[in-house]
Amino acid sequence: MLAISIAFTAISGFFAARTAFFAIAPALFYVFKSRIIYFIFFMLTGTALIYLLLDLPALRSYKNWMISFFLFSSDRSAEYLIQQMYFWPGEAVVIFGLGAVNDGTFVYTDAGYMQDILFGGVLFLLIKLCFVLYFVYLFLFKYPLYVMLVVFSILAFHFKGLFLYNNAQGMAAFYFIFFYLWSLSERGDTNSGERSVGRR
Repeated sequence: MLAISIAFTAISGFFAARTAFFAIAPALFYVFKSRIIYFIFFMLTGTALIYLLLDLPALRSYKNWMISFFLFSSDRSAEYLIQQMYFWPGEAVVIFGLGAVNDGTFVYTDAGYMQDILFGGVLFLLIKLCFVLYFVYLFLFKYPLYVMLVVFSILAFHFKGLFLYNNAQGMAAFYFIFFYLWSLSERGDTNSGERSVGRR
């Protein structure tokens, strides 16, 4: 039942927004890394459900839209994002920012990195990324694949729109992951210390 529930959740999210794939990927890795049977069952169930759903006449228009997510060159929304939402505002703005976003000085943009640069420049963007870098520094060597999936998801979300510190639900999930991995690390360090004491 768990695998079926996750399969339906992933498919529903994918139909709502293709970037939901990035959100579900870290969760899938965490659930399935120690339960290979869940992974196999999910892949079979998910593939069958997607095939059946896309074969419905009312959903056939979704086929090209979903496939274009993996074929970046034919993805019109991604093409529009890069060509229209990202632009060169000038050296002074890139370094120092404007202190304002979408105030009419430049074209309107939803892109997260672009808005951060327009507001406070590259330094402001780097400050916002510090917490993500700290997350990588603390946990990359202990949980490499999981950390890379989480970080990739965050960076991808922020590429499309403001995510870091501006998305309450997304950041709440990130904080939960951070402190959960922190507790796992602390527990592991405590157990290692106890084993060392026992050997003495």
